[in-house]
Amino acid sequence: MKCCPEGWKVHNHSCFYVTGETSSKFNDAQDKCKNMSANLPIIKSDSVNTFINTVGSHWVWLGMKRENGKMVWFDNTPAEPSEGALYSAWTSGEPSNKTNEDCAYLSIGTGGWSDDKCDHGGNAGPYVLCQK
Repeated sequence: MKCCPEGWKVHNHSCFYVTGETSSKFNDAQDKCKNMSANLPIIKSDSVNTFINTVGSHWVWLGMKRENGKMVWFDNTPAEPSEGALYSAWTSGEPSNKTNEDCAYLSIGTGGWSDDKCDHGGNAGPYVLCQK
């Protein structure tokens, strides 16, 4: 069994930390995780998606970004079924690839993913949940 730092939750050989903080900017959210030697979550199974859906708040940033028009996880694996993703939880009609929707979040409650802008300006963005 993996040992996680105090305050972190273990699931499927990964450690997860719910910061309880929102971040209006994707890069700031990722920096918060990097400061804890972690990343925004990369989800490869329904088990992990369900776990995050139960521990997160409202909506949480996901560890993916649009590259060359396609959503790609930080580990360089595809996040879209049309590109070969083995698991995904995109909400119907997502990723919509609307203007500047180059990041993504998981909606707590439904567990569905949506692409969204990476900078929410002065508004509170998704919550930061880290994985390592």
